[in-house]
Amino acid sequence: MKKNLFLAMLVMSIVLVACNNNSYKISGTIEGAPDSTEIYLMSYYDSTPIDTTLILNGEFSFAGTADSSYMAMVANMEANMPVIVEPGCDVTINLNTQEFVKANKMNSDFGLFFASYNQLNARYMAISDSLMALIQGGALTMEEAQPIFMEKIEGIDQPVIEVMENLLSIHTNDVLGIMLLETYISTGAEDEKIDAILENMGEVVLTSPNIAAIVESRNMLKATAVGAQFVDFTIEQENGTVVSLSDYVGKGKYVLVDFWASWCAPCRKSIPGLIELYNEYNAKGLDVLGVAVWDEPANTIKAIEEEKMPWPQIINAQEIPTNLYGITGIPHLIFFAPDGTIIARGLPNDELFDTIKSAFNNEQ
Repeated sequence: MKKNLFLAMLVMSIVLVACNNNSYKISGTIEGAPDSTEIYLMSYYDSTPIDTTLILNGEFSFAGTADSSYMAMVANMEANMPVIVEPGCDVTINLNTQEFVKANKMNSDFGLFFASYNQLNARYMAISDSLMALIQGGALTMEEAQPIFMEKIEGIDQPVIEVMENLLSIHTNDVLGIMLLETYISTGAEDEKIDAILENMGEVVLTSPNIAAIVESRNMLKATAVGAQFVDFTIEQENGTVVSLSDYVGKGKYVLVDFWASWCAPCRKSIPGLIELYNEYNAKGLDVLGVAVWDEPANTIKAIEEEKMPWPQIINAQEIPTNLYGITGIPHLIFFAPDGTIIARGLPNDELFDTIKSAFNNEQ
């Protein structure tokens, strides 16, 4: 109740303004910045410069025209704050406190999210600092502190998630909806909730490159879920030969496919466990196949030699298989049945290895 009251008061404290043409103005204040210091308006996503102005008497202002709304960042060497540039709207910010003083409806709602997000970060830092003090004082080791940290942060992002869910029900077809949806998905929200939100999104959100890629990845993930038949792909190797997943999968044997890359530390860390599993079950009928993605072939080959991986490899696969299987992070392991059906995928190694061992034990 207190949280909701605070957020309501925060929104009420922002002066709301209407938008009526395609010109915009972003004004602000910043304390402590010397006169004639440069300050920048840049792209929120890739920091591409949009405009530059000077700070005079602790104030600055950007003005221009825009055909459509977009996410931007106001920044100098001391502070930064994201804003939404919207045609016909004037916005005033306090860069020191990262607050909107005057804003249109979209930036006002963005300010609501931004404030809750900053609160969450402050709580994360407070927990981290308190544990670090205990570590430095000798009361805890780093290994002892890690599970305590995980326990303390359990569920503390729920207020931010609730704010996002509420705002996503409002901003279904604008740039704020795009940013909120990207952030919401990155929190590991439940698939059912994400699907329900996506059903309400409009064309502006769904056709944005990042969201379109996420939707495509989710669709492919569903198409290659447990119980589905494998999806084949063919890769041209460095020596000019071609190799397909179907050369190994669906040939009457259990196959564990490891999607990995030489630069991926968790991938390399998991290899000894895979070798151990391979040595134990290969003679019983388990094949392992490596598929190197997002990697330079020379680096892949070097890593194969260094790690002494005994199984065959498809190299230079790049994004082809990861797109087909909706894989967004590696290592990613998929366990295929002899007929090519997907038995398990994306599980932690210990759970996946237990599944593999159970499959062989059931056949004895």
